[in-house]
Amino acid sequence: MLNGVTWQRCRVHFLRNVLAKTPKKLQGIVLATLKHVFAQPTKVEAHAAMKTALNALRPLASPTGS
Repeated sequence: MLNGVTWQRCRVHFLRNVLAKTPKKLQGIVLATLKHVFAQPTKVEAHAAMKTALNALRPLASPTGS
């Protein structure tokens, strides 16, 4: 249970859904990155980790892969 939130999602199902949309060759890095985000002790740190992760992963998601 997450106090103060109106919507909750099982972490396992969230990760499954993300990985289902992720190319096979990137699933390991995406999974490790999301686990790092989830491991942050505060909401502020989690948001910062997610922003960093998205900036790092965005170039990998481009059609050219660069």
